[in-house]
Amino acid sequence: MTFDEFWRVYPKRRGVNPKQPARKEFERYVRHGVDPRDILEGARLYGAECDEEGKTGSPYVAHARTWLHQERWKDHLEAEKVSRETAERAREKSAEFKARMIRQGKRLTMWSDQEIRQLVWEGRITPAEARAAGVRMVS
Repeated sequence: MTFDEFWRVYPKRRGVNPKQPARKEFERYVRHGVDPRDILEGARLYGAECDEEGKTGSPYVAHARTWLHQERWKDHLEAEKVSRETAERAREKSAEFKARMIRQGKRLTMWSDQEIRQLVWEGRITPAEARAAGVRMVS
């Protein structure tokens, strides 16, 4: 990965955003062992955040050099990791709730047969419990 790739994905801003100081900062971090893929992914996440908040193309986008110097890619990578972990915990709780309800002989109509089959595949319920919930099991 090169600086030019970083520059392409980094969100554009209105006003000055000097490229050479940003290049020097980028190269300094890479030279000191930072994985350039981490910087690139952080820049992509920052760009998505700026798009979502309507900041892209405004003076509210950080200068690239400042963003690099403050190692802000770490903030975005950490936030993405926390977001993925939170989503996984929510998915886990939902699956456990569904399995518990089915084991008790209850099934909410909004749960699809595919969701119930997934619970069988994950070993959360037995095929017999899925059939009892009205799901046709395919061998």
